Amino acid sequence: MLDIKIIGTNQNNPTEYAAAETLASVMKRDIPNYVRGKILIKVGMVCFGQDPRDIDIVVFGEFEKGYRIELLCEAEEYDPISKEKKTEDAENRKVFINNFCFAIEVKSITLDKISFRGECVLVKYAENWCNATEQNEKQKVSLFSFLPKNIGIRPAVNNFIWLRSVQTDQIPASFINNVLPAEFTFHDLIQKHVLSSPRKVSKFNGNYSYTALKKDLTANVAAFQKAFDFFEIEIRSKIGGLTRDKIEKITKDTIIKDQEYIKSIGKRMVIIRGRAGTGKTMRLLRIAHALCIEQGMRCLILTYNHVLVSDIQRLIALSGISDDIASATVGIRNIHQYMVSLMKAFKVHWSYETEDNEFEDRYKDACVQLFEKIIHLKNSGAFKELITNETSYDRILIDEGQDWPAFEKNILFELFQTQNMVVADGVDQMVRTPDHAKWDSNVEFHKPIPYGRKSLRQANNLCIFNSTLAEANGLPWDIENQSGIAGGEVYIYRDSYTENLHHQHLKDCLERKNSAYDLILLVPNKNSIPNWVKNGSMQFWDGTNSSERKYYPSDINQQRMLYYQSCRGLEGWTVVCHHFDVFLQQVYDTYKPVIKNDELALESEEDRKRSFVKKWMMIPLTRPIMRLVISLKNPENHYSKLLIRESAKLEYVIVK
Repeated sequence: MLDIKIIGTNQNNPTEYAAAETLASVMKRDIPNYVRGKILIKVGMVCFGQDPRDIDIVVFGEFEKGYRIELLCEAEEYDPISKEKKTEDAENRKVFINNFCFAIEVKSITLDKISFRGECVLVKYAENWCNATEQNEKQKVSLFSFLPKNIGIRPAVNNFIWLRSVQTDQIPASFINNVLPAEFTFHDLIQKHVLSSPRKVSKFNGNYSYTALKKDLTANVAAFQKAFDFFEIEIRSKIGGLTRDKIEKITKDTIIKDQEYIKSIGKRMVIIRGRAGTGKTMRLLRIAHALCIEQGMRCLILTYNHVLVSDIQRLIALSGISDDIASATVGIRNIHQYMVSLMKAFKVHWSYETEDNEFEDRYKDACVQLFEKIIHLKNSGAFKELITNETSYDRILIDEGQDWPAFEKNILFELFQTQNMVVADGVDQMVRTPDHAKWDSNVEFHKPIPYGRKSLRQANNLCIFNSTLAEANGLPWDIENQSGIAGGEVYIYRDSYTENLHHQHLKDCLERKNSAYDLILLVPNKNSIPNWVKNGSMQFWDGTNSSERKYYPSDINQQRMLYYQSCRGLEGWTVVCHHFDVFLQQVYDTYKPVIKNDELALESEEDRKRSFVKKWMMIPLTRPIMRLVISLKNPENHYSKLLIRESAKLEYVIVK
């Protein structure tokens, strides 16, 4: 007997669930009663840690003794003598289907909102055409990456776009293998699968068979059941208290109702100003969530911090917001990656080599070319015909807006109307450019929101510690503690920061109902990474690795390790500033003073260097919520002496 099981609920995914029910009924109708096996149909698959992460329907099926069906297909046969595979031309063959795996994107829109161009299926959202084929291909890759990493299996995955309002004769012949019409048979589905599968039908002893995954009915079904339950059981149910609190803040429905400036979005630009630690990034995320859920908007948050992108992607996934290309969503992109994707869409040549010493100059030149290309297309009237998923957003939210060069800002102004922008301005936290970006020049904007004198993150003692350091450094730091969190601990280690010490701080973090993710280890460079991290005795998500930081952690037992330069906008219950003196000296040594365009050189180069270091000092110190841990490599360093001297004024700071 064939057992067909739908996993998921009708409540969260009604359209996809209805499609899954239709698919199940087709299978029950077309597969003979004598065939034994199991088919799992997952509705709303979340490939946590991948981008994109959401897949409408994922199907895995396995037949106990295979299901023999006639198919048009090529076949491969292994020759033991030559030790090579020989391919037989396509013809009708009786094939035993052992198992299969599909990723299906469901589209229920009508034919007038669908276009077949080149090799792509496009779907219309508002006035923009979005590339469903590109999205579906990425979903296949996400599933293919997710399964071995989290479950330990690697099946051949096939992907389909199911157009539920389109008939077979309305689909061009060139799309026949990867597009499903409104109605089809199980034979149609398997035929499409075999013709477009990355694995060919195999021939052995005169028999033909197709296998997406090594045959083992019990083990394979158990593995896919685990994969389909992974997000709810292994991730969502085990998130720490800090992450849970963040999600509750993000999903509160009060921000649209209570904040007058929210009503200005769509009418004029909105600017939110505040210093480090005042909650600007979280407010952007709350605004984006509210606009998405309550007004059906597609929102995009742009930042230059790769690690912050990963952190917010994780929060968005846990918040349950879809990442579908043609529905309300909240996306976040690194500005460099976003600009490069625009260059690709607008056919501006660019080689994205992050290690290139001339990267910034080449990047700026490419952005100028992109800007000119956009202007040309808009003037020629060809802009509306552009096919890209990168411009299909209703609202754009800018993080660390004070630190954006003009050439990036100008591109956004041409692509999106300024009244659809929300900008978070960090006042004086310039790292990328010496000039404070002026977003409101010649633009109608809502009066800037003075959100930045209240620390909404840190416990009281940490706020006092930061104010004490800022005052000693001559920094304006008029931050009031509004977090409502009493206490807070500061540890400063003048000697070696050992694995045992770190384990104690991790243990404290976990005992306070957080997860390992809520501890951040900051390092200044590769040489400062502790040996006990390198030898793998503790689990870390390595944000210093350019490949790993593209994806957010999918293992809740992983702590986060980042470079100091990547910590802006992030927060942790416990933050370890390892070799803090080395980092500050590194900032001093590598900074090249640049005179701002609008002022005279009234400060010496040395003064500018020291001022820049002082501002950078406050960014990592405002990342922790409850516990700040600082390790010093050289207690005799100028910055080390400053920390130790000022800490002596505060009885709760522990210096060892």
